[in-house]
Order: sequence, then structure tokens, then C-alpha cells
Amino acid sequence: MSASQPEVSALSFPELVIGIAGPIAVDLDQIATGLSKALATVDYTSELIKLTAEMERFPVTAGDLLSELEKWPGTDTFNTYMRKMSQANALRKENDDPAVLARIDTIQLRRAHHTGAIHNVRSKHGYIVRQLKRPEEVALLRKVYGRQFILVSAYAPEGLRKEKPCERLKRELSTNTMTSDISYHADRLIERDASEDGEALGQQLRDTFHLADVFIDGINKQEMDSKITRCKCILWAK
Repeated sequence: MSASQPEVSALSFPELVIGIAGPIAVDLDQIATGLSKALATVDYTSELIKLTAEMERFPVTAGDLLSELEKWPGTDTFNTYMRKMSQANALRKENDDPAVLARIDTIQLRRAHHTGAIHNVRSKHGYIVRQLKRPEEVALLRKVYGRQFILVSAYAPEGLRKEKPCERLKRELSTNTMTSDISYHADRLIERDASEDGEALGQQLRDTFHLADVFIDGINKQEMDSKITRCKCILWAK
């Protein structure tokens, strides 16, 4: 992790950092693919950074925090998401920093791999970061990258926000699992993902979502692609 990062200098074709925020139901893979394709139309290369994967480089060490992760041992959607949320919370607690996931040094490391130094920015290149869950993460990235950071928030229709996780859980859990139990698990995921009111350093997607520069449909591919091609990051790249 890196506590401070240099302000990215202005370039004719600036390096871009595009953050994605959205609820569990949105199609993050399709959004990232759409952004990458849109950047390619203006001759930008791009790469994806998954914060849930990057945080694996910083294992939780405190015993009480590890016990929180152990509450979610399964590989189904419910346990996987709950464990990832708990792991993100644990990293924030260990570092006493609500924006710690935005400080992970992946961009600097990948930049250095291509340019030879972490401060040598890459012209006509974009980093697509999925996904942001706290307002402090957005504030830090805007402070570091200025106008070269864009937050894209993806929404899902209210009905689909529950329908999607329920569909996954029906496929993954025992056929004996009651419909009411599946519904309960889906509700817990949605509620925790949106806001952990009792956790000072927990998920706060609800407060993060509205900070976006661009809002897109996170389910309907046609609507999604239409908005992405007109989004501010592409206009700036031109």
C-alpha cells in the first residue's frame, strides 16, 4: 500500500483511472468490458484492477479479525460475498483507514512495469478499478488523479437487485433449501452491501454511489453500452 501518491501531470492524452461502483446485482464484467472497448475506440489501452483480488496481497493478521472471516467458510455466493466484505472491513480496521483499499499500490506497480518508474505516467492508457465501496476511496482518488479520475456508478432496477442473487443461490444451494431462506440470504447481502450502519469502517455503497460522474444501467447491455460511449471519460480522452 502507498500512503501518498503523486498528482498525475496533465498530458495531451492523459492516463485515466475509472472507478466502478454498483450493487451486487450489476454486471461488473460487462461494464468493465464496455469501458475497455470504449477506450479502445479512441486508441486507449486499458487494464482491469479488481480490488477484491488485490487485497489478497495484504492478509489480515489480527486474531479477532480473522475470526470474522472464518464465519463465512462456504464457496456459494452468500458466503463468498460476506467473506470479501468482512476482509475489506478487516483491512480498514487494521490500518485504521476507511480509504485503505484505494491506497493499494497496484497502479504504481503496473505503471512501473511498463515505464520503469512509478511516477512515469502512461499516455493514452486507462485503469479500470472495480469496485469502490466508500466515499473516502472516491475522495482519495479524486485528490490524487484530479480530472483524470472518473467514477462510474451502475444501477440495477429494484426488482433485479434481489432477483439476481436469488437466482445464483437457487443454483448453488441444496435443492432442499427453502425459498424463504434463499430470500433471507439475498436480503442480507443486499443490505450489507448498501450500508453497514453499525460498522464505522464497513461497506457504504449507498453513500458512494451518488458521487458518480456518470450513471449507467448495470443490467441492460444496450443501455449500458449507449451510456458508456457517451461517458465523460471518453470525451476527455478525445
